[in-house]
Amino acid sequence: MPTVASLSIGKNYLVSNAKLDSSNRYLDQIKSASNYSKKLDKSFEEISKNDGIAFIFLDPSETHLQLLHHGQILGGNWSSPTKHMVAVLGSNIHAKPIQIVEKPIKNVKEKSFTIEEYADSLEDINSFMSMKNPKIEFLYKNIIAILNFVIKSFIQLEDTSNSPSKA
Repeated sequence: MPTVASLSIGKNYLVSNAKLDSSNRYLDQIKSASNYSKKLDKSFEEISKNDGIAFIFLDPSETHLQLLHHGQILGGNWSSPTKHMVAVLGSNIHAKPIQIVEKPIKNVKEKSFTIEEYADSLEDINSFMSMKNPKIEFLYKNIIAILNFVIKSFIQLEDTSNSPSKA
């Protein structure tokens, strides 16, 4: 795993800024704000007001997970009544501001494993890869709000593709 000193400025900020760790206490609020039945713009607006929360989603080519951070709502005032959801895509030298378009964001209703099942399998890749028969309903969107401890782990990954690891 890279050291903080070897990370880019953007990654270093996300990894070492203790203020962002405050999000780690708000899992229940994030789950509530990310509710399946909430419109994305309302959910995004509520979540983006809080430090240390980012979003992950599968890129349009469906080959890599991507990270959106520092989300904001622009507009919604008298001179610019239309609201725009914007965020920073990526955390390295190629990071760029983007507008989030609501059309490709969909509700997802699938089966998943419990947090406990995931936690129990984290120490052993074979245990993780052999998980079967998910039991709980996953009712969220195809863009997921994540806490800062997950952000830190995500940005330090060498590969975020959805292809199986060659480990």
